[in-house]
Amino acid sequence: MADLQSRKPLLNPERRRRGIYILPNLFTTAALFAGFYAIVQAMNGLYEQAAVAIFIAVVLDGLDGRVAR
Repeated sequence: MADLQSRKPLLNPERRRRGIYILPNLFTTAALFAGFYAIVQAMNGLYEQAAVAIFIAVVLDGLDGRVAR
């Protein structure tokens, strides 16, 4: 039992804190990219691909909110 307390944490607090801020930003960036892709595809007349990209953006936006909490 004593050796369990002497172990170091897998992620130091500094690195964990940085990851907390980066992960939601990555989801937001991916959602923005999917939205931009949807606009471009709609301008090209590819409405099915645009609809799929919008759906992906909605899912990523929902995940962004959950990860940020």
